[in-house]
Amino acid sequence: MRSKQAFFVAGALTFIVGVTACGDNETTAKSGFDLPSLDEVPIDQRVALQDGLVTADEYQAGFAAFQKCVEEDNGNLTDVVVDPETGERSYQSTGAIGTPDEPNLGSATGRCHNQYFSWIEIAYSVGNPDVLAVLERRADEEFVNLLKPCLEANGRDVPSTRPPTDSDEYSRLLDEYTGLTASGSCPSTTNP
Repeated sequence: MRSKQAFFVAGALTFIVGVTACGDNETTAKSGFDLPSLDEVPIDQRVALQDGLVTADEYQAGFAAFQKCVEEDNGNLTDVVVDPETGERSYQSTGAIGTPDEPNLGSATGRCHNQYFSWIEIAYSVGNPDVLAVLERRADEEFVNLLKPCLEANGRDVPSTRPPTDSDEYSRLLDEYTGLTASGSCPSTTNP
């Protein structure tokens, strides 16, 4: 069973992309993640990606088309949960999906995800400014309410404000926090 959880705060913010539309029918990102040219994107996703910014409505429409396709192809998405702030969906699927670069076309969910949602999902999750603002706020809250108190209680040196989530310092702090929660030295709850 494949689980697609909405990008968790640290991972998503480390993978932040400022998606922009460029000339010659290419869509690229500013921080090392490139979307393929629109000619290489499945036709059902091109309109949402053509201006370089996937809106909440485009994301929702892409997910709805993906879900309908899966159901029509006798596949199944379960445990669909909508993030109330970003609109992102997390879900379980009965078939492997693969990645946009390497879709699993052997399952209904893989075929449908590739056709209707794969690139839309990524571009929205890591390139929509509204989603990124929510993730930044959540990262700040997580730092103040979870990481900082845990690390300080365990004698670690912690800055007063959250370092950038794509920094080595933040990665180190997150790794230390993860280790401490795994050992039971800190609570493992996270922000919704």
